[in-house]
Amino acid sequence: MASKAKIVVTGHKRIDAKLRKLGDETLAKKVVRQAIRAALKPVLAAARANVPRDKGTFAKLIKIRTRRSRKGIILIVGLSKKDLAAANAALGSAKGFYPIAVEFGTAEQPAQAPMRRAFDATATSARDNVLKLIKAGILSAAKG
Repeated sequence: MASKAKIVVTGHKRIDAKLRKLGDETLAKKVVRQAIRAALKPVLAAARANVPRDKGTFAKLIKIRTRRSRKGIILIVGLSKKDLAAANAALGSAKGFYPIAVEFGTAEQPAQAPMRRAFDATATSARDNVLKLIKAGILSAAKG
């Protein structure tokens, strides 16, 4: 089973303190979510650029999605189960096999890993950009 690619931003006490000073937890979450979503756009663009272009359906189905977990907010660049079903219908493959085969390979086809290559190429800049965007979001929210 493949490991998940992660960008973890921790230990920024000044940012945490400024988010708490906003006073509104919902507003703080909104600032963070918007910053992460904006920072992931280059990852999304790179992933779409890396996928094979038989019909272009695979690239169109890659999106930024928000999920909630016990640990907080998770933003994902990729395909959902619903999108895999759409890929099946458009590409004529079974059970979302085509995108999975492209990413991880098969016995007859080596892995092309467009999502992994996109993440590896943009992860550092995305992490740095998140911090800048959170700081800008805090300033904007504090001003009103």
